[in-house]
Amino acid sequence: MTVSDDPTRHRDDGSTIYAFADPEVLVACPRCEARAYVRGEGLGPRRLVCPACGLTRESGRTTVWGEPVDPWFRLPLWLQAPFRGEVIWAFNDRHLGELRAYVAAQHREHGTGTTRSTFARLPAWLTAAKNRDQVLAVLDRLAQR
Repeated sequence: MTVSDDPTRHRDDGSTIYAFADPEVLVACPRCEARAYVRGEGLGPRRLVCPACGLTRESGRTTVWGEPVDPWFRLPLWLQAPFRGEVIWAFNDRHLGELRAYVAAQHREHGTGTTRSTFARLPAWLTAAKNRDQVLAVLDRLAQR
């Protein structure tokens, strides 16, 4: 994951989606719908904490990846928005920033062995130049959330 000093370029270092979930994922609290956190390290169990209502829960070890929900509790991600029948989502501010940098870049560099990287697996509608301005507008609105 490399946000370049040159906003027209993005270099993919091959990091997978799992790297973006550390150390926390932002979710909507299932009790009060405020912003809550799923915190932990690696792929092991996590803890759900809501600062607004005080809810806490411990997760199991089973995870599900690739949807606009957190992998441990399957709660809706805080950073998600609809886009033309699809959903744009990010686990946290770092993930959102990298996603924005990638979409904004006119030159995207992929290193060797990056076929499992987060950016190599993004859907075409999200990365298409024809959608760039609209996707960036959605990402910028999410950053304000």
